[in-house]
Amino acid sequence: MKKIFVSLFIALIFIFAGCQGENKKKLAFEEEYKHYSNQAVVDALKWEWFDSERYNSVFENHVFEKNTFEEVKAAMEGEGKTYIYFGYNPKLYQCPYCAIVLPIANEAAIKNGVDKILYLDIYQMRKDDTEEYQWLKQFIKDQIPDFGEKILVPDYYVIEDGKILSHHIATLPYEKEDGSTGYLKDLTPEQINEIENIFDEMFKE
Repeated sequence: MKKIFVSLFIALIFIFAGCQGENKKKLAFEEEYKHYSNQAVVDALKWEWFDSERYNSVFENHVFEKNTFEEVKAAMEGEGKTYIYFGYNPKLYQCPYCAIVLPIANEAAIKNGVDKILYLDIYQMRKDDTEEYQWLKQFIKDQIPDFGEKILVPDYYVIEDGKILSHHIATLPYEKEDGSTGYLKDLTPEQINEIENIFDEMFKE
């Protein structure tokens, strides 16, 4: 009987430690992304299209956890299903598309029972073209040959047993005058609904 109690006590310690670790990762994410909750920041950026109310609702209940490259790599290569978000730390570089998509992805995740999205800030590694960034690109290009030459943000992935099931970049694409691809910022209600449907389908898989 004593051994059973000891085993249960040890198990509870591990569970508690795991919960504490996940909470720290959620708080680390919030510490970065609450940057856009500062109205003075948004005013300075002149984001007239920005929906502050919807954005700030993310921090009432969200599924994002900030992770290291090693943790994300292990999840991408590992067994089971994982959800990844490549983005930028807003304090280092402004990403309007990250701000637009964040509440949409969060709402779709909660709706479909996704309890965790691993967030990785790729700003510095992409800027420096590090080995870690090269690994991420190669992992993606091995499965999506026409992916392109760099990881754009935000980029969300659903991966199962090392296989990419789906992903979505930014908001909605459009063709610029020079023939290159741009992404919409000032979205109509219909376009917002289209993005909501995209994430709903992604997270249903």
